[in-house]
Amino acid sequence: MKKNERPPFCFLHIPKTGGVTFHNILIDQYSGEKRMSLVSKEQSKVFFDLPAEEKKDYKLVKGHFWFDFEHFSPTPDSVYFTFLRKPISRTVSHYWFLFQNPRHWFYKEMMANNYSLLELYKNGKVLNLDNCMVRFLCGNIFKPWGEIDETDLAVAKNNFDKHFQHFGINEYYDESLLILANQLGWKPPYYARLNQGTKKKKEPFDIETQELMVRYNAMDEKLYAYALEKFKIKLKENSALLEKQLPAFREKNKTYWTWRVWLYKYVGSDIFK
Repeated sequence: MKKNERPPFCFLHIPKTGGVTFHNILIDQYSGEKRMSLVSKEQSKVFFDLPAEEKKDYKLVKGHFWFDFEHFSPTPDSVYFTFLRKPISRTVSHYWFLFQNPRHWFYKEMMANNYSLLELYKNGKVLNLDNCMVRFLCGNIFKPWGEIDETDLAVAKNNFDKHFQHFGINEYYDESLLILANQLGWKPPYYARLNQGTKKKKEPFDIETQELMVRYNAMDEKLYAYALEKFKIKLKENSALLEKQLPAFREKNKTYWTWRVWLYKYVGSDIFK
């Protein structure tokens, strides 16, 4: 399919699931085409409210927007994609990230107070630490802390089944990319891992914190398990493809995007243009 004939691609980036790396892949795949990057919820709201006529020419919409097919899709045939990740791993990564990104809205307060994860669970100031994946996929990201429930999970699953024929699992990152690239006719999706946390803080979480991690990821755990079972079917269906392409892809990918890592150190998320 020619570039101008393919439907718009919408990447719903759930925080700390490998999405920054994927943004860079998308810029390469959609070079020269009209695209929109939604870095913040405020930007997402602006795009959400644009008239349909102003959205229809975008070939790529990517970023931290919540699921709403009607308002974020440039056209009715838009293709959606997201990554999911083991919820506890995603939570821990998100927590350390709050110390590391000066552009994050919560960075100054985080640095000033040196919050523990336990304190964040008790004050409820960072909603994305409460069943983040379900929040994004059900479209209810602003729901008050601690109120994400089975109803939201059911909506998230329904949206996932209906609109996310294409999706990836962070723990199977390369497999996810190759399956997607082959399904959509992309060139090889070589990449360098970007935006990885420094993970300087090594202290273990206490029992109370671990218990709260389980509590506030309960719906995400169910969503992840559901998606993982579906992804295992994808792996089986694409076993011949992966057996043939995966080793060569990983070998070439080791050096192909080394310069991208160097560039990211200097411009960071400004590459998401």
